[in-house]
Amino acid sequence: MEYRIYKGMDGWRAATEIPFGTDNQILEIRTSKRHSGVVATNASVSRVKDGFKTFMAYSDFSQTVERCLAKRITEDVVRKVHEQALGRIDQIKAEAEAYYAAKQQAA
Repeated sequence: MEYRIYKGMDGWRAATEIPFGTDNQILEIRTSKRHSGVVATNASVSRVKDGFKTFMAYSDFSQTVERCLAKRITEDVVRKVHEQALGRIDQIKAEAEAYYAAKQQAA
């Protein structure tokens, strides 16, 4: 599975986008340093329309899937944490699918 790793304004980041479900959805896996100093990976589902991504807070799936304390947030640390999350991608997809199934059933 491919991902990109890059240095942003606040340090190293990694990102992966995976097609998900229907309705032009993508599952985004993003790893970066949080303000608390923890390296964390978040998984979220967004919709893509006309080249723009839309995420609805409190409506779309979003979950922190990995966390790591490190003295220094290097490219290697971010890569390792991101790859750990990608190693669980089937579980993450299943959790996102279950989230939307429960949401649809409640409607």
